[in-house]
Amino acid sequence: TFGVRTAWQEGGENDPVNQAAAVHLDMAVWNFGIQEINHFKEAEREAFPGLIERRGGFLYQSGKPGLGIDIDEEKAARLLQDDWSRTAYHKPYKLDRKADGTLVRP
Repeated sequence: TFGVRTAWQEGGENDPVNQAAAVHLDMAVWNFGIQEINHFKEAEREAFPGLIERRGGFLYQSGKPGLGIDIDEEKAARLLQDDWSRTAYHKPYKLDRKADGTLVRP
């Protein structure tokens, strides 16, 4: 593990809270390498004030306590579509991974 740098992935299913947690982890580990970033819609930015900002190729935390992000529950609830289902959420993906990283087909 010597010399190995981190590269946390922010796939399309990740949210602003997950991204804030990943960036905080980056700042806490000695072997930080690179951080992938999501691009959130304006409605998502409004629902999660304080989310991570990208400027000039760098990521910036809000500086607020904790993860630095807040949740406007009313606005966040409006982001969910009527037909959204937790059981169908990952079905668009043809491949997935086990906990050890092994690729599997659902």
